[in-house]
Amino acid sequence: MMTKLMGIFRGIASSILEIDDTTVPYEQLEILNDFLSKYHFNLNPGDMNRLLSELKRKHLVDSITVMNNDGELVVSSEGNGNMDVLSASSLLKHIDTDLASPESVLIKGSNGWFMLFPFNERTYVVKAQSSLSNIELKALAAELESFVPKIKKSSR
Repeated sequence: MMTKLMGIFRGIASSILEIDDTTVPYEQLEILNDFLSKYHFNLNPGDMNRLLSELKRKHLVDSITVMNNDGELVVSSEGNGNMDVLSASSLLKHIDTDLASPESVLIKGSNGWFMLFPFNERTYVVKAQSSLSNIELKALAAELESFVPKIKKSSR
């Protein structure tokens, strides 16, 4: 009797849990396609500041700071990113020693998001009004590194 009852409950639960009501977010895709069609992003400018401002605009972030793993500032979209580098390096050292090696660290503050993520021997610090996924953070870093050989040379 108990086995039959368990079988009935299991059948009902599996039929309820196997309902897939996910849909493609067409409205969101339409908004993104509209945004991308209106703006042209020049990711091949002559200087670093213009590249950083284009990447900020493309990825909808407030600032981008890159530092070596030893805590040395490589480049910053805000000119002087030393405070971000100091905060990021001390935070990452604390997390590495006490918890684990993070794929990324996202902190929500009163004035937006503070995101840290290691990528190719460097650490990127991104500030934005909304959080970015790990894929978005890696795409931003890959775009920056693929364009600028100065970053690769200065990290050695």
